[in-house]
Amino acid sequence: KIDVVQSGWSTRAYPFGGTGVSWGVILANRSKTQDALDVHVLCNFVMADNRLIGSASAHISDIAAGSNHPTGGELTFPAGAPIARLEIVVQIGKAGPVTRWKPGISFTRVMPSVYEPAWAGEIDGEVQNDNPTRTILMVELSAVVFDAEGNIIGGGTGFAPATLPPAARVAMKI
Repeated sequence: KIDVVQSGWSTRAYPFGGTGVSWGVILANRSKTQDALDVHVLCNFVMADNRLIGSASAHISDIAAGSNHPTGGELTFPAGAPIARLEIVVQIGKAGPVTRWKPGISFTRVMPSVYEPAWAGEIDGEVQNDNPTRTILMVELSAVVFDAEGNIIGGGTGFAPATLPPAARVAMKI
């Protein structure tokens, strides 16, 4: 079973028109014995009258047993985005045994946008293969960003497509 632990969003009007919405969610795999594999997340943007103004989705390859997993993304609207709440729908493709291993992540930092430095542009850091015997072929990354009060204000996903033998590392960007 996957539970939604926390969700949130932020909107910003673009100077050239339209509105960008960044959304994020933290999901919890409550099973202690099964990983959730091939997980699909649907994020509906709901207005005050309970109608949808937009939808976005994310795919997660694996949510490890007994863990929390962040994910999120962005959606652009041609005008305003009067969002009252998010509606999160999670579908699990299948369950698998607890065999997944996660690489190390370090030196993470939120970097300003190149074009608009007052806004967050990306999350940078490093992925390290700290497993002494396994080689990593690709890393799927996702994160959420919090405000000072602990509210989720957005999120995103990214990939580190590099072959990493034991003790190797690669730069990441979300």
